Amino acid sequence: MQIGERIKKIRTFRHLTQSELGTMLGFTDSFAKQRISQYESGYRLPKGKTILTLANALNCNPINFEEAKNLGSLEKSMTELFWLEELLGNSFVIFPLNNYFDKQDSRHIYGFVNEYTYSETVPPIAIAIKYNELNRQMYEWALRYQELQQHLISFEEYFEWKINWPKTCEGESGQFTSEFQWRKSPNGN
Repeated sequence: MQIGERIKKIRTFRHLTQSELGTMLGFTDSFAKQRISQYESGYRLPKGKTILTLANALNCNPINFEEAKNLGSLEKSMTELFWLEELLGNSFVIFPLNNYFDKQDSRHIYGFVNEYTYSETVPPIAIAIKYNELNRQMYEWALRYQELQQHLISFEEYFEWKINWPKTCEGESGQFTSEFQWRKSPNGN
């Protein structure tokens, strides 16, 4: 998803008009809507301090508006995956793998697809990454995704969690305290 589309999605999520957001960025009333329209259409890209001001106004992580030049950063890689999910919608399924113990099986990882419920002609591909820190972050994402599917959190809470990640990290079983209140109810209910 392009940076302009991200700006528009978060702006509308925050229930702001282009004029309101432009004014929050310090543009004059007559120029505010035009500049935000330019950002959202991709005609202009916010840079430097404007990215920080924009993120502050939209109450989200500034990395959402930075170009994906350096995917070597864990934070940027995760953010790009979050936006890929926004782009693909219901085509995305996130789940943790389960451990199994079989000394006779030489496979490290394997998975299955239920052909009765999976409607696509080509089975999906899974990617396993041997990088513990990334796996920890992906595992938490899978937990939030499961909470969404089980209606334990709302779409709004889930989206808030993603656009403010990693300040929203809680860990596998809440062992961390989130730096950003993304749940509507602090106790998670």
